[in-house]
Amino acid sequence: MRRMKKDKSPWADLDVEFKENVAGMTDEEISQRIAEVAMNEVENLAAKKADQDLKEKRDAAKFAGEQYSEATKMNRLRISFAHSILEARGKR
Repeated sequence: MRRMKKDKSPWADLDVEFKENVAGMTDEEISQRIAEVAMNEVENLAAKKADQDLKEKRDAAKFAGEQYSEATKMNRLRISFAHSILEARGKR
């Protein structure tokens, strides 16, 4: 049985009503809508930057994941070193 293909459109996550609404606008209306959405995004990013709770949680997650990040870094270095030894011996 074949799987249904997902919509590959970059706008697949947008609701149909928004897409139809914008498609029916004049060029000037579309430009105004773009400006509105851009201003909304500026406000959204400012709110995210000012969100102290989010910052604290991000810092906590970074601290909690530090041991795994360091272990991953060391494992990659060890693998890279071992590969370089094999290459130096002509084995790779």
